[in-house]
Amino acid sequence: MRDGRTLLHTFVTPSRSLRASAPSSHRAFFYTLLVADETYTKRTRIEAPAAEVFRWHERPGALERLNPPWENVRLIQRPESLRDGARAVLEMKIGPLRKRWVAEHFDYRPGRQFCDRQLAGPFAAWTHRHLVEPDGEDACHLIDEITYRLPGGAVGRALGGRLARRKIDRMFAYRHAITKEDIMAHQNAPKE
Repeated sequence: MRDGRTLLHTFVTPSRSLRASAPSSHRAFFYTLLVADETYTKRTRIEAPAAEVFRWHERPGALERLNPPWENVRLIQRPESLRDGARAVLEMKIGPLRKRWVAEHFDYRPGRQFCDRQLAGPFAAWTHRHLVEPDGEDACHLIDEITYRLPGGAVGRALGGRLARRKIDRMFAYRHAITKEDIMAHQNAPKE
């Protein structure tokens, strides 16, 4: 006869053969419940050549310019470029706590895209693809695609999922507006 803890463990943690024999829909459901990633995409058309919009992101100070004023974020280490292996380190205030966010660039494609992934920070996972897609010669689409996972699995998602989504949406609405505004101002500036 088994003691109560062993019976409870058997009930809560099914054997490998039982897990393997469970219908794939059940496995997918529990995987989604525990570790599913969220996705977010922001797309904005900008009346400027794709190369110009991409160059804007490569300028010194672009990262600081993209940080919304309402976010309590301090840049500790600016990435030397957007190329593979470059890192950014930020410090952010989350409630009463300070948290470091370390991001590393990868999959750099000149004039087209750069990506970054969180190495340390507030998310369980974060991958961000910045894409500039030409729309003719004089326009493009600025696209930010983010795949992220909140810490704490289903509980973290239930408690903070909507708040995180609203913050991300607000942040990228600001970033796209600033990028578009800066590029339009540059285009309309008198040429020397």
